[in-house]
Amino acid sequence: MKSLIDAIISLSGGKAQVSIKDENIDNIEWLNGTTPIAKEDILAEQTRLQEEEDAKPSTAELKASAKAELIAGE
Repeated sequence: MKSLIDAIISLSGGKAQVSIKDENIDNIEWLNGTTPIAKEDILAEQTRLQEEEDAKPSTAELKASAKAELIAGE
């Protein structure tokens, strides 16, 4: 599962400074003047990032595909 920090970094373009206790959305401390991001936006981005990760082929799938292409002469 993608972390809350992954989602916050993605939404902030890598600029947010935060502390998160126990990976709990209710335990985010926004540091050094970082503008807070809505919880709903963070959770939606976390879901989007996880779906993107899940859609990527696994290493085994990539190897099988490459092997099949070699066998087929492609």
